[in-house]
Amino acid sequence: MTLPVIATLAEAKEIIRMDYSDHDAMIQGFIDTATEEVLHQADGLDLDAPIPSGIKTAVLLHVLKLYDGVDGHMQPEAASQLARRHRDWSV
Repeated sequence: MTLPVIATLAEAKEIIRMDYSDHDAMIQGFIDTATEEVLHQADGLDLDAPIPSGIKTAVLLHVLKLYDGVDGHMQPEAASQLARRHRDWSV
């Protein structure tokens, strides 16, 4: 599955306050991981429509936490809550 671009490398580097390229591949991996997790939680999100700003924020918050290495790999609660707003709760 090709991931949609929700957050760019430049946006992720801005939120983690990095202005050099030594870790670009690692940060892109964090973006991909965060995007996959957010899309898993926001399974009702229409990917053909514009991406809501809360979804981008969720991805960037998760990237920041992955980069900082705080609490291992757990997604921040704020990111999870933003993503779940777009959850498909139908049974």
